[in-house]
This record gives sequence, structure tokens and C-alpha cells, in this order.
Amino acid sequence: GRTLGTEATLGQVQVLAPSPPPSTATLPIDQPAGAVLGDAVRLLGFSATEEPLAPGADLAVSLFWQVLPGMDRVENDLFAFVQLLDDAGQVQAGWEGPPVAWHATDAWQPGELVRSQHTLRLPAALADGRYRLIAGLFDAATGQRLASSGGLLRAHRDYVPLDRVAVVGREHV
Repeated sequence: GRTLGTEATLGQVQVLAPSPPPSTATLPIDQPAGAVLGDAVRLLGFSATEEPLAPGADLAVSLFWQVLPGMDRVENDLFAFVQLLDDAGQVQAGWEGPPVAWHATDAWQPGELVRSQHTLRLPAALADGRYRLIAGLFDAATGQRLASSGGLLRAHRDYVPLDRVAVVGREHV
């Protein structure tokens, strides 16, 4: 291999998806969701940092997706979003981008299981309270969110409600 400074290339590694895919029962899902977005992708569930969280802390969220046959009808690449909302519906922390940076959604295949991992940095001045955590998918070209139905939802929306997150700051003297 070629030496670059203190690094040396030892070889190439090819990573392949397991065949057959793992059972959904083996996924480390803390809370199920079961919502379908745009008739293309099912959000099976999620895992998140244990609460309560302090202002300024990182909230790590893992989303577990299952690709449906309707994905073949999706024209543009999809991006994911995760947001923390206050009682007025205002975004207090958020993340958006490709669900998996190295595996664009236009390459997702029906039946495939995908885990996406996201980190939201809570504002240092965030007030104590309980905040709504939501997630979803949107068309990267148009910004249009995919409609969501099923699971914990009572009506069609453009996001999936995940959980309520408690934020508790430390006492100041």
C-alpha cells in the first residue's frame, strides 16, 4: 500500500447487506411507531437518549425504517427530519438531511430495513418542560413532506409523533 504520513492503506473492505435481512424483532427498538409515510416507507419505531435531558445536552435518536413496495413510485430522493417542538409547535431543536449519508433513498429496495441515527443539540437556554419529539420524511427536491398514517396517529399528518421529552436544568445558586 501507499504510505500517507503516519497512515497506510491496508486494503479495501466491502460491506454487504445481510441476506436474508434480519427479523424486525431483532432490531433495538425502544418504542414502536408503526406509521407509514407516503405509502413508501414504514417507520417501525425509534430509540432515544434517556431523559430527563439538561439544556445544552445532545439528544440522540435512532429511527428504524422498513421500505415498502410503494418506494418504487417515489420520484426524488427523500430526506429525514427530527424536531423537538414546544407547546406552541415552535421548533426548539432539529435535524434534517439524508437518513443515511452513504445510502441514498433512491437505492432503497422493498423489504429493506434501514436504521438512521441523528443528534439534536438542545439550546443551552431551553426552558424546563416537556417537549414533543416528531420525525418524518420529505422530498429533497421540493421540500414536500410525506403524509403519515397509521401507528400512533389518529389522523393523516405530515410527521410522526414519537415521544414527549423532559428537559430539566440544574438548580442555580
